Order: sequence, then C-alpha cells, then structure tokens
Amino acid sequence: MYCTKADLIARGWESDLLATTDISGLGVIDDAIVDKAIADAAGEIDAYLSARYVTPIINPSENIVKIACDLARYFLFDKIVPEHIGNRMKVIYKYLEMAAKGDVIIVVTDSSAGDTPSLSPIISSDTATDWSVF
Repeated sequence: MYCTKADLIARGWESDLLATTDISGLGVIDDAIVDKAIADAAGEIDAYLSARYVTPIINPSENIVKIACDLARYFLFDKIVPEHIGNRMKVIYKYLEMAAKGDVIIVVTDSSAGDTPSLSPIISSDTATDWSVF
C-alpha cells in the first residue's frame, strides 16, 4: 500500500472519510472501507507504473503517497464524486499516463543499493516532460 488512513486524515480529509464510510450512522470511520479504497489506489498506481517500473514500489516517494491518497479519496466517493475531486483525478491520471510512457520519472528506491534513490525506469525514454499539464 502506498498510503494509510493516517495519511488521508493528515491531509484534512477525515470528514470525507466519515461521510463516505459511516454506513451505520454511528459517527465512526469504517476502516474496512478505507482499506479497500487504499488497496484499489495501490492497484491503480501499479497498473500504470508496471509498464516501466518494478511494482509495488517498496519505499514510495511523497509524490506517490499523495497520488495514492487522492485516488483512495476518489474511490471512497464511488458514484457521486465532488467536482473538485473529479478534476484532480484528471490531473492524476494524466500524470500516471505520462509516467507509464516515461515522460515523467518516478523516483524509486533501488533495493539492491539500500536507500539510494534511483531514477532508472525499466525502459528508458528520451521524450521531454511537458509540465504545462500540471
């Protein structure tokens, strides 16, 4: 998993977690629902990044954690997604598509070298990054 319930709460989304998971109406976040959304987010990230990287990423960068949080939040809303979250997802998916093509580089930990960051994807790319989409 690339994020935790604590990561979502740290981003100020506790009210979203409560609103989307408190099926019983007791004012309690349902951890099982949150965990499922987090697992779905990890699966989505891996589906894109596995085109170029070994997944799952063992020590994800803060950027991957942030993307996982955004995806998990999106998945929690199910069919009725607030517009601002839907708009954020357009950016997230564009970023993941660019990462899968090698247009952006995901910093990963090279497990053979300890905690040394590696910028090496499985497949190299010479294409330039167009940051105007962000």
